[in-house]
Amino acid sequence: MVKIIFMVRISLLFAVAAVIFAGGCSHPPVPHPVPLTENAHFREHAEILKKTLSPLRMAGAFVSPETYESYRYTPEELVRRLRMTGITQVYLQTEGYEVEDFGKEFPGFLKTLRNAGIPVWIAISDHIIYEKPQESFVYLSTLAHDYDKHLYQRIADFSAVDNVFGIALALTPHINSSLRRRGLYSWSESTYGIGGDNDQLIRQSIKLAADIRRKFRSKPLALIIPEFYHGKAAAGELSAGRIADFLPLADQLVVTAFDDRLEGHTASLRPQLEEAASLGKQLVVCLPAGYHLQSRRFRSLGDATFGGFMNRLSLELRNIQNEFGLGGLAFMNFRGVEILLEKPE
Repeated sequence: MVKIIFMVRISLLFAVAAVIFAGGCSHPPVPHPVPLTENAHFREHAEILKKTLSPLRMAGAFVSPETYESYRYTPEELVRRLRMTGITQVYLQTEGYEVEDFGKEFPGFLKTLRNAGIPVWIAISDHIIYEKPQESFVYLSTLAHDYDKHLYQRIADFSAVDNVFGIALALTPHINSSLRRRGLYSWSESTYGIGGDNDQLIRQSIKLAADIRRKFRSKPLALIIPEFYHGKAAAGELSAGRIADFLPLADQLVVTAFDDRLEGHTASLRPQLEEAASLGKQLVVCLPAGYHLQSRRFRSLGDATFGGFMNRLSLELRNIQNEFGLGGLAFMNFRGVEILLEKPE
């Protein structure tokens, strides 16, 4: 793993200092966080990446709250770098953040990207509805569960923010955790089969997406799902979960292809792209980009150099670029792209 140092919130440190030195003495204004400095490789590699992405209908990137903090006061710099790399859409992740946590700069940040022609989707995970010990899917029908209400309120709050293009809902019934194992149903490799736990979870997840689609019509809705749902449903191990089950519920369907066991992350996606094309629809394929922020650290997803990243990206695109059902590509996440652009060959 490549260790990097990323910026802590300098403003917090200065806030503490302000308290310590309070008493009439003057002190300098709080400095704003700044983006990572571009090195000599950045621009050259950005041009290569942009050229590779240019034939695609769309190229997107997920932006973490930590990356937002780096560009919070300089959104025009983020626009510049997105344009350098050929990124045309952004999925702003919100885990750990409510609307107010993005600060007073948030509307201006969104407006800058909108004016630059870069739509910003607000990415929200449904994980909170699963992670309560007494969770029961009875509540998904009645919406009486306080955790369900919190998810719906988050969607409503972010939908109401000016210049938000749409909501991108990540469906996560497949994620396993100690809390989820204490719930009514728990996803595992041993609980496939019609009527099994995994089947109950995927069916309820589709119902949840349908209800959100019905209740929130003011903004476009994207759904984010992993690539293996379709294969399991096609094999009869789930009664739902095919691409055709999700497409009617979303204005955009993002399929993540992160499984390192695949021969190329996109190798298993052709049947899904073909099914989308048969319905006159297209999918956005999400690929890992070098490093992914997890538990406040960046962990490698297989690419230590820019050359290695581009070699893998070329392989992935060869697998699927001629499929009519391919509507675009998205990277998880933009900070990983930035780091790779700074790497030597």
